[in-house]
Amino acid sequence: MTEHRGNYIRAFNGQELTAAAILQSGRAIILITAAEGGQSAGPAIIKLPPAVDFAGRELTIINDAGLRYRVDSHDDEALFGPTTEFRSYAALRLLPMLADEPGAPDGWGALCR
Repeated sequence: MTEHRGNYIRAFNGQELTAAAILQSGRAIILITAAEGGQSAGPAIIKLPPAVDFAGRELTIINDAGLRYRVDSHDDEALFGPTTEFRSYAALRLLPMLADEPGAPDGWGALCR
């Protein structure tokens, strides 16, 4: 389930936010939100779109509720930073990193707070 409100898309804990949903939303901010009823249902899982599809933009995850979440990269793309484990960072900025050489994988760089 995804919900668009204002300039962000919601990622509910215990559910997966797909790369397709992120791209279709047209938004670059993801808000981690508790599942309906406030029940803890496990971490939100955010599947990143291919970095090339986000070239020239940044993706920001905001987690002001302190919920746990995990970020997964697309296919063989690299994910640099402390993002692969379940975490509860207050904010995570993801920057697409495109390869300079043909055949080299693209990836994402992460900065956390």
